[in-house]
Amino acid sequence: MDVPLKCCPQCIAEAQCSRAQLRVEMARENVAAMAEYYPFTPVEKQIAVLAVEGLSNAAIAEKRGTGEQVVRNYMKAIFDITGMSNRAELQALFTLGRVPPGKIYREGKRRPGRKS
Repeated sequence: MDVPLKCCPQCIAEAQCSRAQLRVEMARENVAAMAEYYPFTPVEKQIAVLAVEGLSNAAIAEKRGTGEQVVRNYMKAIFDITGMSNRAELQALFTLGRVPPGKIYREGKRRPGRKS
């Protein structure tokens, strides 16, 4: 017989915080591990991790000391490289370590004029 657990709001908040921290750590590890699979530049890798952590383009730009448009350009490159079309898919890719249903990795897809 399962007895429902009764938690105080503080316990629930701590559990949610722990899950969020675990998700961030998994994303960092997965981005590093997938760097061989997805040919990210160091900046693309850093921005991908920050995006998966849930930071907005503006927050990423502020953290990196760049403009928001620069971050948007890198996010577009990250989406092009991975074949993902939004942050939720990117988060699923890096936190779960798998491509969301209906998405296919396009080998060798790079931005025009970019050297691999």
